[in-house]
Amino acid sequence: MRNTLSGLATPIGIIGGMGPHAHLDFEKYLLGTAEHDQDYPSYVLVNASYVADRTTAYHATKAGQLLSQADNPLYGLRGAVITLLRAGCQKICMVCNTAHLWLSHLKEEFPYVEFISIIDTSVQALKKLGAEEVILLATEGTIRSGLYSNALSAAGIVTHIPSIEYQIAINEGIYGDPSQHIGGVKTGDIQAANTRFTRVAYAMLNEIAQRKHKSVQEVIASKRVYLGFFCTEIGVAIDDPTLRAIAVDSTEVLAAAMRQLALENKES
Repeated sequence: MRNTLSGLATPIGIIGGMGPHAHLDFEKYLLGTAEHDQDYPSYVLVNASYVADRTTAYHATKAGQLLSQADNPLYGLRGAVITLLRAGCQKICMVCNTAHLWLSHLKEEFPYVEFISIIDTSVQALKKLGAEEVILLATEGTIRSGLYSNALSAAGIVTHIPSIEYQIAINEGIYGDPSQHIGGVKTGDIQAANTRFTRVAYAMLNEIAQRKHKSVQEVIASKRVYLGFFCTEIGVAIDDPTLRAIAVDSTEVLAAAMRQLALENKES
């Protein structure tokens, strides 16, 4: 699809900044490779790092607190959508899983926009792989809200939720804790996050293996149990090739879907 005024391909829209390292990872997958500059996808990205923390807002809402505009992610997300609309974008995605708690509100307010869901693309990828079970690695907001559990259950896929201890380690890997000298992806300490995420992933695989009376290697080789990188910061950090071989990275599958749409816009 082309802009009727400029004659140029209509760009896809990306709401990034949640966090910034995650959307850089997304852009890597979105761009891929091409022979010429003109062959790459056309897109506009908003580094919406001003959007309030999604998990904090989720917990506050569940506790019955009334959120101010500054603390409500919807206001920042709405502003990002408006910016992308002004740039001519008609198909928009959010590079943050927990932000999808507000997707229905955005769809109601902007019914003429096609929002591509990171939840939908991830579940579709797991179904295509024939996944039977998935370990959820995500923020507390994504886990507790059931964003993935509900969608995966509807698809007939069993989910494994991290224990409190494991979730604390995941939280530390995502956010870090400067007061405790703990680094995370959002603070730029990718290696520290990798250590925490990897430890949790193998521990949960080991628990599943024990219940099945198999080794971790056998569970991995079965291609029936997968890891769900359902926070966009998870895939930024984990570099273990064995884990990545059985992972569905929500960032990667969303980028693939958006790349396809962007290239279709160029051709039409």
